[in-house]
Amino acid sequence: GTGSSHATTQRGACAPTAKSGSIAIPDLTPGTYKVELDGVDAAGDATFYGEIAKQSVKEGKTVETAVIGLSPKPGEVAVNWLLPDGATRCAVAKIEDVEFSLYYRTTQLVAGPTKIDCNSVDFAFTDLLPDDAYKVIAYAYDSSKKKIAKGSTDFFPLKAGDELSKDIQLETCPGDPPVCQ
Repeated sequence: GTGSSHATTQRGACAPTAKSGSIAIPDLTPGTYKVELDGVDAAGDATFYGEIAKQSVKEGKTVETAVIGLSPKPGEVAVNWLLPDGATRCAVAKIEDVEFSLYYRTTQLVAGPTKIDCNSVDFAFTDLLPDDAYKVIAYAYDSSKKKIAKGSTDFFPLKAGDELSKDIQLETCPGDPPVCQ
């Protein structure tokens, strides 16, 4: 509730084919609560999500929330990059920045391009809707901002609520100096 660090978790089950259900959470301290729901599939994975940001509870009163609709739970794809030719440091590979773009169904750009410092420790695409054909494409840039290496994942599925991690092996582009098309 507001001004309080109390949290409560209550689990309830609907019939396997039910499109709706209800649950009671007794003995709450008066205050304002955020109500969050996870829709769990037969495997126990939270694949749907819904919430109400503010629900007031008064002492001695039974309160019903508005109907909370469930939507597919967003997924996330963390991206790790492996430097060309077995290099273990960006400076050795002469890479300053790495740029990522997320596509689905071959050519549809979903997110990016997003450029980050090569020495960063992590990067993730977040709040993604489920789809069966995502792909991450990466380009690496040198200090003069020229593309000198590239790499990509294969297409992969993302289910609702997934938190995936994908590795991209960067390969030096042909030429001396290297130039990516």
